[in-house]
Amino acid sequence: MQARLVLADCRVALEQPEHAPDPAAFRVSWAAVVALLRAVRHVLDKVDGPQNESLPRAIDARRRLWSADRAGNRVLWSFIESEPKSVLKVCDSGSNQDGAGQLGLDVARKALAWWTAELDAIEAAAGEQGG
Repeated sequence: MQARLVLADCRVALEQPEHAPDPAAFRVSWAAVVALLRAVRHVLDKVDGPQNESLPRAIDARRRLWSADRAGNRVLWSFIESEPKSVLKVCDSGSNQDGAGQLGLDVARKALAWWTAELDAIEAAAGEQGG
């Protein structure tokens, strides 16, 4: 899946803000991290989904679960979906903390782990459906 490649790029990008030499370098690195985390979903829907007939069904099933359990998928709704809007549309890299006050990098790591688990579930479901 191409979404796995985007996720791998995100892993690399996530190392950059930790070593940013100045605030400008941090902002650029942070923008890359949040854009890539959001891009996973786009690539999953627009690139991977059309490649075989079982993936769209598996993706749609996971999407319904995400919507039905917003609290259980909080990292998607409160970070993966919202942070790119703050960074890319409003140029606000100061919103990189969640409601509990965790550092943005910690939340980004949780988002990376969440995507990994979700892609695993999608691939497993697609395999069960004959993909």
